[in-house]
Amino acid sequence: MTLTRQSVFENSTLGETKLATEKNSLEICTLGQFSVKRGGRHLTNTTGYLNKSWILFLYLITHRHKLTPLETIHELLWASEECPDPKKNVKNLVQRLRKILDIDNNTTIVYSQGCYRWNNNIPYWLDIEIFEALCHEARVLLKNDSRKAAAKYKEALDIYQGDYLPELSGEEWVIPARRYFHQLYIRSFLELLSIYKANCNFDEIASLCEKAFLIDQFEEELHLRYMEALLKLGKTSKARAHYQYITSLLYHEFGAKPSEAFRRMNSLMKSKENNLDFDFGEFKKSLSRYDSMEGALHCEADMFALMCRVENRRARRESSPVCLSVITLTSPDYRLPPPKELQESMEKLKNVIIFSLRDGDYFSRWNESQYAILLKGLDFELAKKVSDRIKNKATDIIKSNTVVVRTKIYPYFVPDSK
Repeated sequence: MTLTRQSVFENSTLGETKLATEKNSLEICTLGQFSVKRGGRHLTNTTGYLNKSWILFLYLITHRHKLTPLETIHELLWASEECPDPKKNVKNLVQRLRKILDIDNNTTIVYSQGCYRWNNNIPYWLDIEIFEALCHEARVLLKNDSRKAAAKYKEALDIYQGDYLPELSGEEWVIPARRYFHQLYIRSFLELLSIYKANCNFDEIASLCEKAFLIDQFEEELHLRYMEALLKLGKTSKARAHYQYITSLLYHEFGAKPSEAFRRMNSLMKSKENNLDFDFGEFKKSLSRYDSMEGALHCEADMFALMCRVENRRARRESSPVCLSVITLTSPDYRLPPPKELQESMEKLKNVIIFSLRDGDYFSRWNESQYAILLKGLDFELAKKVSDRIKNKATDIIKSNTVVVRTKIYPYFVPDSK
């Protein structure tokens, strides 16, 4: 987390959200990726798989201000299963969840009149509560102090790392909350950009928009604000290049032609220079230098993250599986190998990856000892075969007793089997 709990509570009035000691408080993250920590220790796993206990936890957190009938919980978790004793199933599941979560002798989940509810009186930190409260504070401050409002908006936006509970994208009960927090994010982001525009801070607008595209690349207003900022900065060529990129992407993804607002922006850009007609022949010529490139595309981490989001949307539309393979180099005892040997081995591994994948596959050096690979159209078993092939080739080429090639597969998108 980039935001510390202590700083949030010392500098804001966040209503009923509680601050507790590091030892016994729960830290719950739901935006971009779900995790639960207590005292810095992860209670959740990192496989992306959520069992019934965690699904129940997330349902109660999402509906934390109301009671949930036992029958609703059973229908949520055992809808397609025959259960002779629904009450016992729910009771046992709640007990297991309490054992995982309970802080000292507090009860995290309370029972009343045949219903369960999250206990809002225990010490916990929940990202959506902080995010929502900071957005509200910023809006109140905006009436009298735009500088303080901007600082508060930035604090809020740092918390929003992506959609609410992406691990449960197929669950209907998640959709209203996901839509609400996403709309709150966009609205707050645009209000922050308006503050910077009023102060002619166009560099900051451009920088913020570029970061926002990693979270939501299809929000039209963000692209319009970005191109407007570039024009104000005198970067007309960059603005036009971005216009070509985003309009092509929208057409490719959704078959959508440029909106009226986009067309007005295009006309404005054309008026900034005398000779700005798009030269398709020159465009093709500029790309010809890539014709000789073979194998998979190696890209920077930010671009890789963007392409993952693009492929995730395409996979959902086409109901096609996508897996993420992570190739890690370690010593035999799971430590980092010596720097020089690690760097040499990573270069060798890079070449193996390039020529082991298909043209059009993407991969990135995620950190000093890992490569992340996006495997489009491959289910878990096929992705494992590809990863194992890379692992075996790399092991043969590296030929080291102190460097071990390890692989792990993550199902990035699994189509509905229905």
